[in-house]
Amino acid sequence: MSSAANTTYQGILQRLQAFISPTSAPAMPAPATAAPAVQFPVAAPAPMMAADSFVRTYGFPMPATGSFLPGHFGPQVGALQTHLASLGYLAGTPDQHYANGTIEAVKYFQFDYGLPVTGVFDMASFQMMMAVFAGQLPWKRAPFVTQPVQQQPMQQPVQQPIQQNPLGIDWVSVPQPAQTQPVAQNPLGIDWVTTPQPAPQPAPQPAPVAPPAQPAPKPEAKPEPKPEPKPQPKPSAYETAIEALKKLSPAQLTQLGATDKKGFFDILRPAAEESERQHGVPAAVTMAQAALETGWGKSIIPGFNIFGIKGKGPAGTVSKQTWEHYSGKDVTITANFAKYHNFYEAVSEHGKRFHNGYYDKAINAYKQNPDPFQFARNITGIYATDPRYGDKLISIMKDYNLV
Repeated sequence: MSSAANTTYQGILQRLQAFISPTSAPAMPAPATAAPAVQFPVAAPAPMMAADSFVRTYGFPMPATGSFLPGHFGPQVGALQTHLASLGYLAGTPDQHYANGTIEAVKYFQFDYGLPVTGVFDMASFQMMMAVFAGQLPWKRAPFVTQPVQQQPMQQPVQQPIQQNPLGIDWVSVPQPAQTQPVAQNPLGIDWVTTPQPAPQPAPQPAPVAPPAQPAPKPEAKPEPKPEPKPQPKPSAYETAIEALKKLSPAQLTQLGATDKKGFFDILRPAAEESERQHGVPAAVTMAQAALETGWGKSIIPGFNIFGIKGKGPAGTVSKQTWEHYSGKDVTITANFAKYHNFYEAVSEHGKRFHNGYYDKAINAYKQNPDPFQFARNITGIYATDPRYGDKLISIMKDYNLV
């Protein structure tokens, strides 16, 4: 690492000395166990039919507004959820509420069939879905289908009758053996009284046993000298800055955003530069997103989430109200957001999210021309629904010389 980089990290550590406590961040609760998904059986796609009849055959009533929006509920939403499950985009029991998982399933459906990824199920999405069910378009995913388990009836063992006389012998008429003969008292005919007896022999004496030889005394083993402990290398300024970010609390990051905006970026810079090397996301964009998504640390989502990432994180999920921009209007919804164990993990997981297939254009363009401003424009409408999202990021990068 160059001396200039070491000087930069040393400056960061001096700024953080007043904010970092020696104790580590509190442990986060274990993630909740996810409920098992309920899967729905699906009929095979119907044969091709005329465009004026497949909507009546496979369709369901659309709302009076012409689109399903967050906050809609009722049987119409339940019918849409059942269709999404049949196409393999939604698992679980339909709750007849257009929010959270239903919006994400609609986005994946729109992405697979080349529609604008808005999360709003409009007439274009409806007609595309009806064409799929009518067999006029291919199915992009496998439907959720469960196969019942065939249980075999238990067979009882067959009991064989016990035979009373398996050998077939008539024990009454079978002749019995004759009476036993008396045992002879002297079968050899020897006169044990007059026969001379051998003289008793003296018992043999055991040979003397020589005492065992005493082993020679072993020399005392001298203790081997213990090796001198090797001095541990001191951590570099970069490693120290990463450890400082892991110990930073949300309240300390909020204080930095309110009193020292340069310090706000300096504490995130080492992890953001590491994410750029590993995942190809510009460090300037990562730092600008942290400032924009949290309002300079004022609105940090519980669980060290500073990027507004939805779904499940390494530390579980947390539900929170947020707003989205649909059809030119700002709509408030409740969504599940990812939780992390510290800010360093949040930055690292943020970089991994850009390799889920939605941001390939932005990642590949940045490899050819490393322009953070163009990267911010390319993720607008994908990372967030705000049409001015990229302009806001560019304004922060210019105002604070992040590029």
